[in-house]
Order: sequence, then C-alpha cells, then structure tokens
Amino acid sequence: MLTESLLTRLESARWFTCVGESVVSPRCRNVISWEEAFCYCEDDISKWCRMEAGLRLYNHLATLNQERFRQWNEIARGFAEPLERLVAKALSVAGIPEFPAHAVTSLKSQLIGALMEEAYDDVLSVSLCREKAQLLIQGHFPCGWEVASAEGFPDQAVILVF
Repeated sequence: MLTESLLTRLESARWFTCVGESVVSPRCRNVISWEEAFCYCEDDISKWCRMEAGLRLYNHLATLNQERFRQWNEIARGFAEPLERLVAKALSVAGIPEFPAHAVTSLKSQLIGALMEEAYDDVLSVSLCREKAQLLIQGHFPCGWEVASAEGFPDQAVILVF
C-alpha cells in the first residue's frame, strides 16, 4: 500500500532540518521565520485552502467510488495513533521551537490529508497535501497556502514554506 510508504518516509525523515533554506519552485514561496510560519498556519486563506483540499478529495471520492468512500472513517482512524506519535516525536527534537496549538493542528491536518490522498491513489489522483508532505520529508516546514481567489485554487495556489 502506498500509504505505508509515505508513513515510512515520514518516520525516517529528519523534519525541520532545512527550515530557512530556500525552496526554488514556482509552486512555493519562502517565509523567513518560525513566527511568520506559525502565522500562516492560522491564516484564513491557508485554513480555507486546507479545508478545500480535503473537501475536493472527499467529494470526488463520494462521487466516483461509493464502496471506497464508505471506508473513509476506518482508514482515517487507522492513521490517528501513528500520526500522533510521529508529530510528537518530531516536535520534541532539540532546537525546534514550541509549536502553538494551531500550528500543530495545521501540521496534522496536512499530514492526514497526504495520507488519505495516498490511501485513495488507486481511485483518485489528488496530490495537494502530498506536495506539502514531500517538503516536510525534505526538511522544510510547509506552513500554508496562498492564492488570490477561490477560483484559482488549486492551480494558482502556492505553498508557503519555511
């Protein structure tokens, strides 16, 4: 299963080791500090984009494959404990600032989104959250999204990265 692969990569990654280093990509915009990153975690546009990304996956799946859709809650519950353990371990590393509650929620939301995208990769090809998980695996902190209008999401959205 592809999701185990993502979990394995997340477990072996050295989270946050490249924060502050530039990510050169037209899909990303760099932020300059933990404080700015934490602000974007609770930014209204970032929160809307997170919700929209999840809804797109959820709604497409409900429309295209009812049988797989009915497995959603069971699959999501299966990720809860490993995700809690993984995030707690990553945030306990020396040198990582204490994450505000909203930033922890944002991080977990991104990760559950990525895991669900991979879990349903056989039915849908959505990778909005997987892009962010890949940045985390590379040592960065994807902290939000930026887009000029709802109509521009996801094609014109950029990922905010520290």
